[in-house]
Amino acid sequence: MTSVTAIDYTQISVDQQGSVAVITLHRPERLNAWTPLMAEEQVHAIRAANDDPSVGAIVMTGSGRGFCAGADMEATFQTRIGGTDPGNDTAGGVGGMPAGLDWVTFLRSSKPIGLANRLTEPDELLVTAIGVANSYAANPDLQLRMTKQLLTENVVDTDLRAIQHREQVLLAECWKSAEHKEAVSAFLEKRPPVFRQSSAATAEHG
Repeated sequence: MTSVTAIDYTQISVDQQGSVAVITLHRPERLNAWTPLMAEEQVHAIRAANDDPSVGAIVMTGSGRGFCAGADMEATFQTRIGGTDPGNDTAGGVGGMPAGLDWVTFLRSSKPIGLANRLTEPDELLVTAIGVANSYAANPDLQLRMTKQLLTENVVDTDLRAIQHREQVLLAECWKSAEHKEAVSAFLEKRPPVFRQSSAATAEHG
């Protein structure tokens, strides 16, 4: 199995800390301004994290003094005005993204990120985020993704029966899962459940 840190990227970098994949936008000289290539590298890194059983959550950050200044005006808009597609068929995509990339749907079906529930001092931000993400990562991937799916589908639905039906369908899937069996065994044996291998064990057996 390929580790999430095994790929050389040009506009991001990836590190794994505990059960958390840390994806860093890495164009500090441009305040990490966004490009279609950056988006493709982000997607590749997130997919690798999704596929890696040692990763339970993802943190996205930026190098240097800013997270992301927005789209790179020269590398995106000016390039397009000049008659050249700035990425991989962004003309055929949506919102400047490469064709075939639905960013919102992709993130909603990925491992946890996008949750903000506390404030920290600037120099404590990343450490705090990784700590929170590791607490999420202690939970099983399958059920975390189900929770995100239900939040997405139920948030604006006023039909209680439809909401309950979605929950019941996923609950039935949970009962058949190895994660459910582990959770029940851990409870009866009065021990913490173990839902994923460590990154070292994954590398050793991958």
